[in-house]
Amino acid sequence: MGLIPRLPRFVFACFKSVERAADRLTGAVGPVFVALAWFLISVGIVYFFDVVAPKLSWPLLQLPVCILCAANMLGHYYLACTVRPGTPDDMKGTGEETGWMWARRRKHSPDLGVAWNDSRSRVGDWGTTMERGKIGRCKRCFKQKPERAHHCKVCKTCILKFDHHCPVSIAVGLRNERHFVLFMAWFVISCSCFVMLGYEYLWPAIAYQSDDWHSRLPPTGYVLIYILALALGFAVSVMLFWHLYLVSSAESTVENYDFARYREVAKARGTEFVNSYDLGRMKNLMLFFNLGPSGYSLYTLLLPLRCAPLSDGISWPRRPGYPKHHGIGEGDEMTDVEDDEAGDGE
Repeated sequence: MGLIPRLPRFVFACFKSVERAADRLTGAVGPVFVALAWFLISVGIVYFFDVVAPKLSWPLLQLPVCILCAANMLGHYYLACTVRPGTPDDMKGTGEETGWMWARRRKHSPDLGVAWNDSRSRVGDWGTTMERGKIGRCKRCFKQKPERAHHCKVCKTCILKFDHHCPVSIAVGLRNERHFVLFMAWFVISCSCFVMLGYEYLWPAIAYQSDDWHSRLPPTGYVLIYILALALGFAVSVMLFWHLYLVSSAESTVENYDFARYREVAKARGTEFVNSYDLGRMKNLMLFFNLGPSGYSLYTLLLPLRCAPLSDGISWPRRPGYPKHHGIGEGDEMTDVEDDEAGDGE
């Protein structure tokens, strides 16, 4: 009889062990995935410009667009992999620097720009209130944990505005999420161009002995790259649209799970959960890409340039009249702590 009550705990402990093993595996093989991604992207670009580009119908119009797609795809992937997402103790604020890779901001407006100091709030772009969030302490790494920061089990530290840890990149957070989203966007566009413009060369490549195959590159490789472009382009497009939906909702992937629970809690109490970060879909997108009057111009979406986020990871734009989320109390907020004791049993 004593075995039955222990069985759920044993199963829970097994799942936790598998989860911890998966986290260690992700951290160990992450560089391998990144190298593989670089290799496949590079091979795809070589095949496109060797097989497809020389025979474009309108080369003066199409070729510059293709070069722009390739440059943005490579540039934003490099930035997504190399720009650190930000940690609470790095003391870098928005992480903005100067240099040839950095985009230039619009002319600063002292009435609209965001200034960071110790005050409770500031007025940001379009009159949005930049409200200073509360700062707690992480129960895993025991470091300071600002609002919207979460502990990454792979990096073993808290990440500012943590979204997720990508196996083919690094942890995605405050300072590199913009480049991650733009990489996905340009990857989908590039795959679409490859699939549409390269379709007529697929069948000569499959035929092997066809006289229509004039490239010195092996046709088998072209077929494989074409299939990958079709499959990965579709898969990443789904991820892209989901991520843009989250961004337009002023949520991260982690917060999406948390807010779903908050809505259930608020509904059970006869009230409604209100996300205090949500300022409307278009404004959320503009603030995410930092395209406000004191931010960057729209052209930065078309070039692989570094751009600083709007927030420093401590203060956030808030919906007017909502200094915090409505519908939940202090004890309802989710934490990153795993209940290992419950899984270990007695």
